[in-house]
Amino acid sequence: MSSPTHTGQLVLVTGAANGIGKSIVTQLAKLNFNIAAWDVDLAGLNKLKSELLNENSSIKVSVYVVDVNNLKRVREAAAEVESEMGPIYCLVNNAGVIHKTPCLIKNGSTEDWMKIVNVNVVGTLNVTTTIFPLLATRKKGHVVNMSSTMGVRGLENQAVYSASKHFIEGLSSSLRKEGLFDGVKVTVVRPSGVETAMTGGLDTTSDSVDKQSIEVWNELLESKMKNNLPIMMKSDDLGRAVAYAVNLPHEVAINEINLSAIGWPEM
Repeated sequence: MSSPTHTGQLVLVTGAANGIGKSIVTQLAKLNFNIAAWDVDLAGLNKLKSELLNENSSIKVSVYVVDVNNLKRVREAAAEVESEMGPIYCLVNNAGVIHKTPCLIKNGSTEDWMKIVNVNVVGTLNVTTTIFPLLATRKKGHVVNMSSTMGVRGLENQAVYSASKHFIEGLSSSLRKEGLFDGVKVTVVRPSGVETAMTGGLDTTSDSVDKQSIEVWNELLESKMKNNLPIMMKSDDLGRAVAYAVNLPHEVAINEINLSAIGWPEM
């Protein structure tokens, strides 16, 4: 890991209490960034804050219960962060959900799909349209959008999740060009499979699952595992990559990060 170049700068991370978000925050804290952590999980946020300050008591850490799908709360929380902690330098749009049971779209429900759209698409848009103008006004900042390899190459039984991440791709590409007007960098991060509670908890056994989709999923896994190479990466490795990009001098941009376990580079 490179030495700190933005000591004391404030990074806002959504979906920070667990999984990838927690790994990103943990690595940023090691580089002496101050942290504003958003999540719907209050207990997880409090635990995160305690762990971060135990590791590095010199940084500032504040936690906020925020449902990114609630625009009113997003705007309130953004104002709270800047009032209590100072100007935000970097936004990491990490909050997201995936369909817990792999399901072909023809066999799923609109209600389930909308849960993904509301967080991954609407939530990301709510946060971005609230924070990006603050960075643009100050003529300096960084936005990191967590996409997925599935945002470029969809999976048969994760169509809506893939589509939600394709939205992130389009948003990031356009926002990067807009950011040139105001000195705001935009990085899109595309992890392949990551070991987290979100992915590790995929339900493939209950009676309510889409059996056809499970067959597709199992065939896909078998085709990758036959090489006897890791197909899922550690969330801490992804966290280190994101922190590295955020920690670069402001004059240097990593526009895209594609990261995977060696055995599943394209997912």
